[in-house]
Amino acid sequence: MNSDEFEKKLARQKFRGVPTEWRAVILQGAVHAVHTTRPAGQGEGGNASWWRELLWPCPQAWAALAAAWVCILGLNAAIGEDAPARKSSESFQREAAMAITERRRELAELLDLVEPPQDRLEIPPKPRSENNQPWLTG
Repeated sequence: MNSDEFEKKLARQKFRGVPTEWRAVILQGAVHAVHTTRPAGQGEGGNASWWRELLWPCPQAWAALAAAWVCILGLNAAIGEDAPARKSSESFQREAAMAITERRRELAELLDLVEPPQDRLEIPPKPRSENNQPWLTG
């Protein structure tokens, strides 16, 4: 039997309604289901349970994350103003140049050099990108 024959046979059949006994049972079950289910958004604790539904999949992970943040904030507050300020790169370079000059003096004294090293250490300028282009040089 192909699909055309099946559809013709189906079209020739009369439509039968739902028996009245079944209708009463179905409607009674639907009314019971409506009265026993809670409205959406209200759990056991009423309106306050939305956060439980949010955390339900893995409450231990959320608790661990909250504890980690509390520890981080506590340590940050404990350190607070006592943390040393970061030095700028210029002051760092100046201090490094002074330390190198001092070490050169000490080395000259130990080796009994005739000429003392220069008092000021010359820091060569940083290369500029314009100087690195070979096609511009003649």
